[in-house]
Amino acid sequence: MTAPAAAGVTNIDACQTLDKLGETYRVTQSLSSCGDCLVVANDRITIDLQEQSIQSACLITQRSLETNPAPATTQ
Repeated sequence: MTAPAAAGVTNIDACQTLDKLGETYRVTQSLSSCGDCLVVANDRITIDLQEQSIQSACLITQRSLETNPAPATTQ
């Protein structure tokens, strides 16, 4: 019987798919995305944020304001 390979450590500085079985991913800078940022695609994955953050970069566009206008006010 073969023992599983030892888990490693991978430094990441961008949004991506995390797919190495048992890997620890260390986030080396704050990340932002307007959608999925870190996609966990395997088992026993650890994400070490190291005091970094993951933030949404989605902006409100003119189109979204037209679709959802602010309520009218009356005086």
